[in-house]
Amino acid sequence: MESRTRDLIEQGNPLGRSTNWIIVAIEAVALIGLGIWVLADKASAGTAILQITALVLLVASLMGILAEFRSGASDLVLFTAFRAGLGAAVGAIGTARWMWDFIDLRALRLILGWGLLAYAGITIIGVLIVRKLGKDAWGGLGVGILTAVLGVIMLTNNDAAASNTLRLLGIVFLLGGVLLAGIAVLRYRSQTAATA
Repeated sequence: MESRTRDLIEQGNPLGRSTNWIIVAIEAVALIGLGIWVLADKASAGTAILQITALVLLVASLMGILAEFRSGASDLVLFTAFRAGLGAAVGAIGTARWMWDFIDLRALRLILGWGLLAYAGITIIGVLIVRKLGKDAWGGLGVGILTAVLGVIMLTNNDAAASNTLRLLGIVFLLGGVLLAGIAVLRYRSQTAATA
């Protein structure tokens, strides 16, 4: 059971070395679909986008914690633990709002914005200090930059459901999907070259 869980975590991590290109492509399509939905249907997307962002942050943080347990103490363990704890706390606050209306949307937007900026800062610092921009660090750096952009969008707009804010969020989701699609293409090429 434990090995199955480890395999699922590794396969679901788009930046993991052994992740199949199909999994990364599915994640890219999901992110692109989310971006298109936000751009096309701003009325219904505006009310749910903060909770969706919080849920994604919560799931990514929990997967980061489990992946760190699976791999043992890596050289990024300090950064991963701090980032995952912060992301899980902020993500849990936003996700809990689906079931319990304890916080208004403006306060949730500010919490998510600062949380995403801190999450991205820890990711980028960890990549730059520990990995020194090796070949497997570029994906983490790209994800960190996109997360920082998402945090800035949340902080610089007064209303998360405003048309301009949703347009920016949709563009960020589309860019993230395109980034994952590029990773999927590179994985496909490397996996087909390895089998040939």
